Amino acid sequence: MCGDAPWAKSRHLRAGVASLLAVLPTGSSAEELRESLAALLSESLDDGALAALGGTAAYPASPLAEWQEAVLQRGPLVSRRACREAAQAHGQDDMAYGTSSQTVLLSSARERRAFFFQRSVQNLEQAAGEWEAWTVPWPDAAE
Repeated sequence: MCGDAPWAKSRHLRAGVASLLAVLPTGSSAEELRESLAALLSESLDDGALAALGGTAAYPASPLAEWQEAVLQRGPLVSRRACREAAQAHGQDDMAYGTSSQTVLLSSARERRAFFFQRSVQNLEQAAGEWEAWTVPWPDAAE
């Protein structure tokens, strides 16, 4: 089965976005929404948060070992440091995973355009870089 059923991080992110949208002030800009979403995208779940969400679950189609799946389910921000430490604890030098960028795609009915935001977190501390932004008018808005 596809979807987010086995992924605690997906259930957590979905609930966070729903809560955010429920309290978003009318007239908020795409940039304001992006900043609110950025906080959610920058979370890493600890053992307590994962347990509260039902724990990690093996994804049947995954070729990865159970310990690798457990590390990846700690996202949305998957720490490169956590990947490396887990790999070393399992006798490997490194695990070539971890969040390298964050993206937000929004479509605004009020502005009749789509917004695409991207920023890199590909550095040793995974500190977020500056947002890059692109906008595209809806097809009927260009006429």
